Amino acid sequence: MADLPWDFIITVVALGVSLFAFLWEFVFVGRKRLGHRVQMDTTVANLIAPEFSGDLLPELVEKDRSYVLVRIENNGRTPISTGDYAVMPDNPVGIEIRFPNRRVTGMALTDLTPPTLDLSLRSSEHKPADGLGTRNIEDGGQTVGLVELPKVPLNRGEHYKVLVSLESADGDRGPFPEPKVVGGISGGTFRATKNRTGTSARSVALAAFLTAALVGQQVYSLTATDAALDCASGRLVLLGSTAFRPILDKATATYRRTCPQAEFSIELSNSNAGLERLNRDGPAHADVLAFSDGAKPDGFPRLPWVQRE
Repeated sequence: MADLPWDFIITVVALGVSLFAFLWEFVFVGRKRLGHRVQMDTTVANLIAPEFSGDLLPELVEKDRSYVLVRIENNGRTPISTGDYAVMPDNPVGIEIRFPNRRVTGMALTDLTPPTLDLSLRSSEHKPADGLGTRNIEDGGQTVGLVELPKVPLNRGEHYKVLVSLESADGDRGPFPEPKVVGGISGGTFRATKNRTGTSARSVALAAFLTAALVGQQVYSLTATDAALDCASGRLVLLGSTAFRPILDKATATYRRTCPQAEFSIELSNSNAGLERLNRDGPAHADVLAFSDGAKPDGFPRLPWVQRE
């Protein structure tokens, strides 16, 4: 375990997680994504303050009216076309909004962004597009209100909202079951979204992970006893004059603290003994170093001599 390059491993893991998060968000699931959001689901009694309603509130409450506002949005990276909706080609309905135990009494489209979406929601100036409408059905003995939306093409960031008025199917004044938005996107995702009032938990988690990785790498770099990047490993034999013993002991001890994979063998007797060993083994040997306290004597033709003043 001590031989593992933990600083390198931490760096690789941090970069790998960041790359995976980017690819997941913008390539795998984020490129084609249609979102829906219920922004309001309330009864008339909750919309009107009783102290200012006069005689109007009792009349409205008796009808058990409620209002729901649903936002449909392209929150992906690529446009959504009519062919992207996961329904049969001959089915003009792309999305259904279902209201259990409520009847639909009216529906209006609002907040078309951009306004040119109106062209996709009507087939002519006076007729809604095929697939746009409302109806009430019986499903398993329960009344269900339906709002049907056509296959609306949406560029990135475009959206529209559906305002629906409903009444209770059995006279109940609520609370009602949550609306169900049913649909799908081929090769993409269709899911509920949330109003972005702050940084998402996923982004916070990713930032926290990268921060922890950075701190961990710095702590490891400051406390690790592993070799530095410029350290050499292996064994080095030091030969020569005993006059160099004090300085060699200090130098090798200091080097070992920084580079624990290095080994030193100090075999000091005299300058000639060191030169003889180096001459015998050859000056090209990188694992032998001889120290002499004087000029090179004759008899060592294989050792080059450079005199420095």
